[in-house]
Amino acid sequence: IELEAEGMVPGTIINQFSMDEWDGYFRIVTTVYSYTYSDGQDGEIVWRSIVDSKNYNALYILDKKLKVVGKLENLAPDERVYSVRFMGDTGYFVTFRQVDPLFAVDLSNPGNPVILGELKIPGFSEYLHPFADGLLFGLGRDADEDSGKAGFLKLSMFDVSDPTALSEINKLIIDNVYYS
Repeated sequence: IELEAEGMVPGTIINQFSMDEWDGYFRIVTTVYSYTYSDGQDGEIVWRSIVDSKNYNALYILDKKLKVVGKLENLAPDERVYSVRFMGDTGYFVTFRQVDPLFAVDLSNPGNPVILGELKIPGFSEYLHPFADGLLFGLGRDADEDSGKAGFLKLSMFDVSDPTALSEINKLIIDNVYYS
């Protein structure tokens, strides 16, 4: 095995579905965390504390040499990625803090990815799966819209036939069940 290319993008991924290769391009969705520290010393005790922390989400598209050719950054500030699914020229990902934005992104031009649509609903999907033509299944948790506190297991069916007009066409919340 010989190394042919290496590249780097900021952030961390949620799982293997956060990455994909399509038509010669590597696509990845990350959550980027940044911290501001304060250092101090009291006698012999040296300390460091976090003064401020911020995070945002990003999508990067890299060529065969693993050089970034397209990107979307600073998406959903103060939220983190919960699920990602790439389906051909379209990418879907969910971020969460208090409500679940499902993003649809046009990836047909790797040098210029464009957000097509965004759907905000209570809860979040931790797993996305293509179900049928124009349908995307989400498995996750319901959540309180005001506090963001996660609730019971939620199954969602999204209509993604028009990525500019995403909708949750059905949902099932299973009381007293928190995970699957």
